[in-house]
Amino acid sequence: MAASLSSLLADKIKADGLSLAAAATASGISLPSIRAVLKATSTPNARSIGKYAKFLGLSESEAIGLAANAKSTGPKKGKPGRKPGRKPGRPKMTNKPGPKPAVVKVKGKPGRKPKSGASLALATVAEALQAAEMLLKDDLALKVATLSARGRATLAAIIDSL
Repeated sequence: MAASLSSLLADKIKADGLSLAAAATASGISLPSIRAVLKATSTPNARSIGKYAKFLGLSESEAIGLAANAKSTGPKKGKPGRKPGRKPGRPKMTNKPGPKPAVVKVKGKPGRKPKSGASLALATVAEALQAAEMLLKDDLALKVATLSARGRATLAAIIDSL
């Protein structure tokens, strides 16, 4: 039976009397990577396979062959993807009789305002321009706008007295 990369690595570390940290330093491979290969939960990546080969005294092609034959037994990372043919936001269909399930609306992230379209932004700008035009047509508003700070304070006092 052919030796696996993890068994060769374990034998080499034991034969040299190294700790895992010392083996990681000597090989130039990270400690988590060595641990994962020793447990056979991971295989070396393309950047580190040469380092494993050199540390074990193998050719790079031999190390690649051993790594390709090894099967990862560790837990899968991440969440499973959407099942083929299912649209996002649709509830799981069952064969049970009864009313049809309601379609679930996909919401944005909680606490965030809903995104607005370009048309909404243009409408807001148009309203602001219309308000500015109305102020420019008002002679009194123009005169108040051109007053000094002291003149505005006097005018405010007069309006407050009314």
